[in-house]
Amino acid sequence: MKSILINQNTRFIFLLLLLTVVLTGCSIIEDPHVLDSPYKEGPIPYNGPKIRIAVARFTDKTGIGWYNKAKGEGMADQLITALVNTGRYIVLERHNVDAILEEQGFGKSGLVSKESAARMHRILGAQLLAVAAVTEFDVNTGWYGGGGAEYRRKSKKDLLGGVLGGLSHAHIGIDLRLIETETSHIIAAKNVEGEFVNFDIFGFIRGYTGRGGLGGGLAGWANTPLEKALRQVINKAVGAIVLETDAYYVHGTSSNSKGDNTLRPVQRKLNNMGYEAGLEDGIWGPKTQNAVFKFQTDHQLEATGKLDQTTIQVIFSKWKDIVRSVQRKLNNMSYEAGPEDGIWGPKTKKAVSKFQTDHQLKATGKIDQTTIQKIKESS
Repeated sequence: MKSILINQNTRFIFLLLLLTVVLTGCSIIEDPHVLDSPYKEGPIPYNGPKIRIAVARFTDKTGIGWYNKAKGEGMADQLITALVNTGRYIVLERHNVDAILEEQGFGKSGLVSKESAARMHRILGAQLLAVAAVTEFDVNTGWYGGGGAEYRRKSKKDLLGGVLGGLSHAHIGIDLRLIETETSHIIAAKNVEGEFVNFDIFGFIRGYTGRGGLGGGLAGWANTPLEKALRQVINKAVGAIVLETDAYYVHGTSSNSKGDNTLRPVQRKLNNMGYEAGLEDGIWGPKTQNAVFKFQTDHQLEATGKLDQTTIQVIFSKWKDIVRSVQRKLNNMSYEAGPEDGIWGPKTKKAVSKFQTDHQLKATGKIDQTTIQKIKESS
């Protein structure tokens, strides 16, 4: 008898604890790292150049019948919105290009004032393309405990002792790729997962609740664990994209610049030393990375292909030695390059320009590999 009373009291206390959890709004289990994510909502303060990025429609690799074109576009739309909200990217529209072209054609028709008409041939190209395929998709919803349940989860029933309630679970996993459009180079490939479990002690009364909702092809997921799992996936995907692009592209200090004002002189110096760093645009791309790697290898630095402070110092030091050598050789040939101090000034520039003119080179007044080689041959 005493044992029965203890069991009843224990169950009563447990029920009260569960009721407290529900009434205090703690019945939902989510990944705390996602809830705290800075990419959850709202613009993120950012003061660097913005990479142009487009998002392709999500595809399906699960083959279990849940997918259609509208859902793929709806998932892509969620990622597009999240990327815009970071404030880090110029996100380009690709799903409604027909409507854009129609508006441009309307402007060209003469029915719209010339000043306000959308001009044609000005759609921007993307530097990066985000491509995602759904590889994992699992959702199951049921009731457990009490009479008349649709099905029972034994582990939950044993744990809760037959407490009435609802259990719902959703899991979504995607393979995410970031592709450089100019070269088709895959700069990153990540597996991203989102999972949501909802325990609702009053599930048999009120169903699911949630904040906000989804539209379009995903309207049926609104206020369900699928929506929560998808939002986790999107938040994590954005976090991964930010980390990968930050690692791959060196950002500058002005959102109006085309690239990093610190990286440009590094690219210029590498190019002038014959390391083929590509365009001097301040954008960290594969050519710049390869040039840095080769420079590090040639100068007994740790060959990481990353631009660390030591590498920058050695690049600038090496360049100063080259300028000093050029100044000395030009002075010896009476080109009046000024003090042989390794500092690029107006006298050195004028002397280089005159030397280039005298030797049938393009008179840029800048040191490049061809000019350096010609100076060596002539001195």
